[in-house]
Amino acid sequence: MTLAVAVACACGGAPVAARPSIEPSAPPTDADPPTFTPTPGASATTGAPVGLLPRGRDDDARRVVQRFLEALRDRDVPTLEAVLADPLARASGVIARAALITNLQRAAEANGLVRGSEFGALFDVPHALVEPLAARRDARRTSARYRDDDVLVTFPVRAAQTGRRLNDLAFVHMTVGELVVRLSPEPHIVGL
Repeated sequence: MTLAVAVACACGGAPVAARPSIEPSAPPTDADPPTFTPTPGASATTGAPVGLLPRGRDDDARRVVQRFLEALRDRDVPTLEAVLADPLARASGVIARAALITNLQRAAEANGLVRGSEFGALFDVPHALVEPLAARRDARRTSARYRDDDVLVTFPVRAAQTGRRLNDLAFVHMTVGELVVRLSPEPHIVGL
């Protein structure tokens, strides 16, 4: 075919288009093997095929909340400083990051949030609801510091089931925790 196109072009004729072969394919049957789908993993590696779980905005928001809660439990001040904005917005105005960290650590100690305790027994972050803050804006969330693309992460607090009261933590309201997360450029918590 290439020779025919080259000859036609050299002679001044129009190139001849190749006709695709239209052959009917056999219909799938029950005897066909199932399509290969690799087991999902957190990251890609060399070797056998691996499927990757899709990451989205909700996962990034949950991940930063999880980092924050684990750092609070473990009294990991450098991580707390990394995931919290300075200052943070709250219902009564703003609070400096250093002051908030001090208050949160004091409340965590007073309420028995023990270093290394089982995280899932206290907070249910995997089942957190992540929604645009603009959709849930109310009297408590009217800070001018928030942007339209900030998200509200609401997660169940299970501490009451273990006999702990965590209501002294600024982000806990009865049996629910709420944090405002800004996802760009790097996910971090901007409000309580």
